[in-house]
Amino acid sequence: HNNDDIDHQYHVLVDGNRMPKQFQAQLQLLQDGNGNNNSTSSHGSRLQSARAIIKGDSKEFSIAAASIVAKVTRDRLMRQYHHLYPQYQLDQHKGYPTQKHVQAIQQHGPLPFLHRRTFAPLKHMTQDEWRKNG
Repeated sequence: HNNDDIDHQYHVLVDGNRMPKQFQAQLQLLQDGNGNNNSTSSHGSRLQSARAIIKGDSKEFSIAAASIVAKVTRDRLMRQYHHLYPQYQLDQHKGYPTQKHVQAIQQHGPLPFLHRRTFAPLKHMTQDEWRKNG
């Protein structure tokens, strides 16, 4: 049996109360008028379903496992970024909005590739403040 001939179908589970827009759009595109999924990706995978689950990490093992992998990966990335940007002390707070983290952003400006403009302590910042490190 050739693995290239396998038709992979996948189901997406999201931890939260709403489905991210990219999945909403993808599901709409994938569903034809009969509710059938006729869209196959270049590697043979087809999205069959997507579901948002409130407190999903306590209800679904796959979401819990993905949460652990994401946190470990984030912590590793923050330690690597700390070596490039030690003034932010990312090795200590791992990017969580601690008082020290917010103070470092105020002093040194946000890192455009790392800090989100939607993050509450940054919403008020001007374009010049954002450009400090950009």
